Amino acid sequence: MRLQNQNQTIQASKHLFGLGLAFFLSFQPIVFASDILDDLSVLQNTASNEQVTTDKLIELTDLQKLAEQSEKKGLPIVLMFSAQWCEYCDVLKEHALNPMMKSGLYEGKLGLFRHVGIDEAEPLVLLTGERLKKSKWAYQLNADLTPTILFIDSRGQVVAERLVGISELTLFSALVHARLNEAYKNMGIDKVIPATPEQLEKQTKATQ
Repeated sequence: MRLQNQNQTIQASKHLFGLGLAFFLSFQPIVFASDILDDLSVLQNTASNEQVTTDKLIELTDLQKLAEQSEKKGLPIVLMFSAQWCEYCDVLKEHALNPMMKSGLYEGKLGLFRHVGIDEAEPLVLLTGERLKKSKWAYQLNADLTPTILFIDSRGQVVAERLVGISELTLFSALVHARLNEAYKNMGIDKVIPATPEQLEKQTKATQ
């Protein structure tokens, strides 16, 4: 009799254990799926933050919206026209323009800097709202010789002399500063920046 009761107890325990295990396992896919969704959310937020705090030139997609920002902030638009096959463009971005963007002292503060890849298939939105291939737009602006950097205002008017090619890499950033000061003057902006990025950094630290 005792043996029979023990067997019944063991069977009942196994049954309860089985129910508990099944109940536990039934929730595991939900937990795992939730974990995966959380991971994806983190990755998306990280990607979003990287786009906002970019350490390189942002690709131009909508000139109309950029012009609105230029008008609102009272800043010139700086456009670098380049191509994937242009080795000088890569050198210029790597050693001059991208470090300027990475410093956080330029974008949205001294100007609105954008990259225009003339060999990209995706068209851009012009000031008129018209969509046009970047290669055709560069040809219209006589900026299809890369690298070329244009300085324009919110109406698309040239406000400083363009930079074409690389004459002296070590002096290029200083040339950009000189063109920015020229743009400020022609746009009626009461702003003058130092001659070089190094001087700008020192001035910024001194005023903090």
